[in-house]
Amino acid sequence: MTSITFWLVLFSIAAYLVITDQKFSIQFYIFFKYLGVEIQRRMMMIQYHPFWIKNPIGQWFMMRKYIKIIKENKNFNQ
Repeated sequence: MTSITFWLVLFSIAAYLVITDQKFSIQFYIFFKYLGVEIQRRMMMIQYHPFWIKNPIGQWFMMRKYIKIIKENKNFNQ
């Protein structure tokens, strides 16, 4: 119950500031746009630089890509 009250108070204060102050609403919008860009950047890092980070998701993407290339080369050479 305490965490629900905390989040309710936090979001109600943010909503009040967005409604009353135009500069805060612009900064609020820019902050969430920044979060979206940061998430996309991290996802692209995971997908395209898997051997830097050594994670299984990125390695799976790269292995899948390499297997497709090998299959295309085998079909091309036949």
